[in-house]
Amino acid sequence: MRHGRGALPVVVVWLLVSMLVGCGDGPADERVAGQWHGAIEVPGAPVVVGVEFTGRHSGVIDIPAQQMTQHPLADVVADPGEVRFGVPDVPGDARFAGRLDESAGAIVGDFRQAGQTFGLTLNRAPGAPPARDAGPPNPDTNN
Repeated sequence: MRHGRGALPVVVVWLLVSMLVGCGDGPADERVAGQWHGAIEVPGAPVVVGVEFTGRHSGVIDIPAQQMTQHPLADVVADPGEVRFGVPDVPGDARFAGRLDESAGAIVGDFRQAGQTFGLTLNRAPGAPPARDAGPPNPDTNN
């Protein structure tokens, strides 16, 4: 029976660690939480994106040009000193790494995909990003 007693503390510790790991997604820092929008600076064809940090380690992305809406992010860190995420199910290991620039009120960093790096600045968004780039204004629609 002595063999059974030694296993109990190991099982209890394992259960506690499992519960703590499962509860690790607390709320994102209020300076980072919420909706952001910007454009990946691909030369000649910026790609509009919207990102929402829903927790310290969770979020979603909208990429209207790719008909991607509320796509879950992976490997999310939503802290002012380190903001990063991956976009699963997108070819080329798409990833963002940056930080909150509090003086600019923006998240600034680099978006990497398929071995290339592009700048991405995310600004606070009151809502979702536009469905497409607006383009130049039409003079016939001025008030």
